[in-house]
Amino acid sequence: MSHTEIFDLSTRSIDQARAVGGRAFFPHVLRGVRADTFGLRLRAGTLGPVLVGTLEYRTATRVDSAEFVDSYEVNLMTHGRVLMTYGRSQGVATATTAAVHGPVEPSTLQGWREPARMLGVKLDRASLEHALGTLTGRVPSRPVRFDGWLDTTTRDGSAWSVLSRRVYWWSRRARRPDGAVERTLPDALMTTLLRAAPHEYSSEVRAARHSAESAARHALVLMHTRGVVGGTVADIAREAGISPRTLEKQAAELWGTTPSELLRSLRLEYARLALLDAAGSGRTVKDVVSRWGVSHLGRFSARYRERYGENPSATIAGLDG
Repeated sequence: MSHTEIFDLSTRSIDQARAVGGRAFFPHVLRGVRADTFGLRLRAGTLGPVLVGTLEYRTATRVDSAEFVDSYEVNLMTHGRVLMTYGRSQGVATATTAAVHGPVEPSTLQGWREPARMLGVKLDRASLEHALGTLTGRVPSRPVRFDGWLDTTTRDGSAWSVLSRRVYWWSRRARRPDGAVERTLPDALMTTLLRAAPHEYSSEVRAARHSAESAARHALVLMHTRGVVGGTVADIAREAGISPRTLEKQAAELWGTTPSELLRSLRLEYARLALLDAAGSGRTVKDVVSRWGVSHLGRFSARYRERYGENPSATIAGLDG
């Protein structure tokens, strides 16, 4: 999943749904569907080693997939409920309970008798297991066994839910900015999943929370979930349990920059994409960028011109080249 790919499909063809859905997520078989009533709406995009997309079937549908082999999958409902089966584990995914599937057992999704939209997050196996290694000090020699479920009402679960939606928004834009978000958002998502969803290495992840690198990675998560909408680096460091000086050192080693510059870049890039989305809408620059931690429009505009070669007012007017 290292290349960028965007999927946007609305179809009533079972064969097309199976082909495109299989290319975006996993090869599968659709059962219990009728050609005269079938329909699928799929929107998805990739961001580095992560693919995030939404699935909506028009009628009751069962989706059977074989082992994922090289990926993990997390499924969360934005609305509605779907019965999830992974190996011998079975339960109902909702807006507050996500199903977490590993790469070694077949899986089944069954639902859509009532309107429902599923947010599916596909994570490259090698990347997730490498992320676990950075947290615990050792890369697992076999696939990680998750307990099967993630509670999005917990602090870490809520952060994962926010990050997955950030990835969904970002990954589906062909003209998204290059830079800090592209480099750091997938890592933040995987780090948070490993903290939020119970698995066989959870005790080791918890034990490592107070290490400097683990705390710095948590600070990165906080930058993406809270810092981009307000707050300071000092606030983030305090919540992550790391001193500002240690965070400076870790940021230089992990991301080659300072925490302040990283946070400014994240805010600028999120604001850039929001302005591109708002082009021609009649909204003001201030209205769009104020939700991304921008308190001084003049300083923001100067940095924006330096980075993108145009005023933010030109972007929102749809005049960018």
